[in-house]
Amino acid sequence: MMRCALADSNVPNIYWDFVVEHAALVNSIIMSSICDKTKTIFKTIWDVIPNIDLVPPVGVFVHV
Repeated sequence: MMRCALADSNVPNIYWDFVVEHAALVNSIIMSSICDKTKTIFKTIWDVIPNIDLVPPVGVFVHV
């Protein structure tokens, strides 16, 4: 997932930390929690169902 996101975003190397944060957010939204397999990691932490439509594209906040 990370390599695809980096290749698709065309973000310079110094901004890859933003891509890592984005990948971590997407991962927490789609992966099930270790504690409760019926919930995602995001739902377990925040007790809110995530709205995937609000996740911005990779690199949207990066200003070069």
